[in-house]
This record gives sequence, structure tokens and C-alpha cells, in this order.
Amino acid sequence: MTTTNRTLNRIILLLLGLVAVIVGVTIGAGVLTPVRDAVKPYLTLPERVSVPAASLWIIAAVCAVVIVLALIVVFTRGGGGTSVAARTKTGDDQVTVNVALVRDVIDHELDG
Repeated sequence: MTTTNRTLNRIILLLLGLVAVIVGVTIGAGVLTPVRDAVKPYLTLPERVSVPAASLWIIAAVCAVVIVLALIVVFTRGGGGTSVAARTKTGDDQVTVNVALVRDVIDHELDG
């Protein structure tokens, strides 16, 4: 169990996946003839693109920043494990189930 927000993680993964697919199709359309032919009805891609050398350095710097930010997110998310498996509050009463209890119950049931 971790304290990571699963919904936020799924949204971030979805957005990163969509960006990766779009970038992959764009690169594929510029390099591979079958991909270019497949996307031709939907997109108008130029036959040749010239990119100045300074732009490549800017793109490389942006990629480096994105990689560093991704690593920061990966290493700072979650905060490690938590010892709470479940917590229920009813009125003034609160019941907390520890992960060790769940582990012991499962171990006990699987022993036989």
C-alpha cells in the first residue's frame, strides 16, 4: 500500500502515452513511407523539413528538462509504503486495519 493518488497517476500516464503516440506517428510519417501513406488522408505533411541547428539545441534542452522533471516525479511520488490497509470511521468510532494483520491472516489461511 502506498499513499500515491492513483487517479492522478493514471491521468499523467494517459497524457504521457497520448503524447508518445502522437510523436511516434509524426516521426513515423516523416521517415516511413507506409506510415506517411496511412496518415495522408488525415494530415498534410511537408515532403522536406529543414531545421536550424539552434532549434535542435532548444529541442534537446526541452527534452532534458522533461526527463529531469519525470525523474523527480518518479522518485518523489508515493512516500514509500504505509502500514494502514484500511481505515473506517463511523461517528466517533474509527477502525484501522494494519497491513501486518492482513498478511498474518493470509499466511494463516494458506498454511493449511
